[in-house]
Amino acid sequence: MKNFFYKLILLSVTITTANAQDQSFNYEPWFKPNYPIVVNINQTYSIRFDTINTDKKIMGIIHKASEGLLADKAFGYRQKLAASKQLLYGSYHVGTNADATEQADFYLKIINTTKKEVMALYLEDKTENAMTLTNAIVFIERVYKKTKRYPFVYVTPKVFTAIANDYDSTSVFAKCPLWYAYFTPKLLPLETRVWKTVSLWQFCGSFNSQKARNCAYQVPGASNDVCVNVFNGSRTDWLAIWKK
Repeated sequence: MKNFFYKLILLSVTITTANAQDQSFNYEPWFKPNYPIVVNINQTYSIRFDTINTDKKIMGIIHKASEGLLADKAFGYRQKLAASKQLLYGSYHVGTNADATEQADFYLKIINTTKKEVMALYLEDKTENAMTLTNAIVFIERVYKKTKRYPFVYVTPKVFTAIANDYDSTSVFAKCPLWYAYFTPKLLPLETRVWKTVSLWQFCGSFNSQKARNCAYQVPGASNDVCVNVFNGSRTDWLAIWKK
């Protein structure tokens, strides 16, 4: 009987964890007032920091800092500009097939901050030049060793599936918040072997938000092809991430 109740409790915990994501987040959460909007850009996107500040639902910018061993030319300038406008300003690194440890060190040198800002590793669809999942682990562990913080991990559905097929909740990936690129109004249920919830959902990218203005959320002061994300949590939750 004792063993039965133990299994029942364990099952209950498992079900609760697997369904931890708020269901209201799964359909067009960008139209709901309680979910913050986050913009991510690189040097090719135009953006006016004084104008974007007029939309109080937007709670931060995550700017490309580096790709492989190359820096984004606009990152440093915009980092200072964001600070002057009191905008939350995070960064991301696009992983390549260069040495993963060197990439991590280079990225941290570029962002050059001791602030508890959002960091992220972009893992794009597998190509010859893309970072492997094995090297992604090396990168993540290096960033953690030097900052004591885990970066968000940005993935497409294809990369998400590859990670879910080869890893589980004991992997270093599970310690990183999931940033998921999925360009539809509805977020379908995901395999929960690694991540139980989506932390940041990129619902607009360059390919679906250009001239036709198909993006569901228009960012004031930004070019039409800007990437737009919604955070799975409250404004307080989002601010708390920057203080960890």
